[in-house]
Amino acid sequence: MTEILLVEDDESLVRLLGALLEQEGFKVQMATNGDRALRKLEKWLPDLVICDIQMPVLDGFGLLKEVRNNEHWKQLPFIFLTGIESEEKRELSKQLGADDYLTKPINRDQLLQAISLRLGKQVSLTSLNSNRSDNRLLLHLAAANGDLESLKERAAQVDDIDMTDAQGNTALMFAIMMRQVEAAHFLMRQGANPDLRHPATGMRIGAMARAMGLDF
Repeated sequence: MTEILLVEDDESLVRLLGALLEQEGFKVQMATNGDRALRKLEKWLPDLVICDIQMPVLDGFGLLKEVRNNEHWKQLPFIFLTGIESEEKRELSKQLGADDYLTKPINRDQLLQAISLRLGKQVSLTSLNSNRSDNRLLLHLAAANGDLESLKERAAQVDDIDMTDAQGNTALMFAIMMRQVEAAHFLMRQGANPDLRHPATGMRIGAMARAMGLDF
């Protein structure tokens, strides 16, 4: 089984990405910053690293430097998955030895294609079974990433736009938490309820958005 280390400081997003990759048959371990990723690498060698750039303690560039300077890890395929769209950052990632630089939002097929290319093997791109659990996961992931194309596709396939994950989060909550205003507006037009309460804070979604200064 292919093993992936997923490094991302947003815990909601890392859970979503981790669940998506596990449904594709990968074994995933997660770390919320570069320092924690290094500690995992000291005990376990994955087949691939997918890493954010902006993180506390040790950012993605710092982690990549450590990986490329370590005799045991230097050949690890390393993919950046970041919200930073910058030619300067992209060029720096190449200079440091990153294998790919992907920007959010990213859809499932794009991510799997990048993984397939870097692993040098074919990853199945057949559609996930259209069951409720799969569609909920992909709906939430599209909302968190602000991927409007995927969001529209998944919204058309679910029977409840406010379906929740195990922690009680809805797609609208993910869109608000990740400041994806266009995605939030789309979900509202699809009937998402702004009066539901965020499970961690107890705040209503609409009130939480306004408190964050979002145009909501």
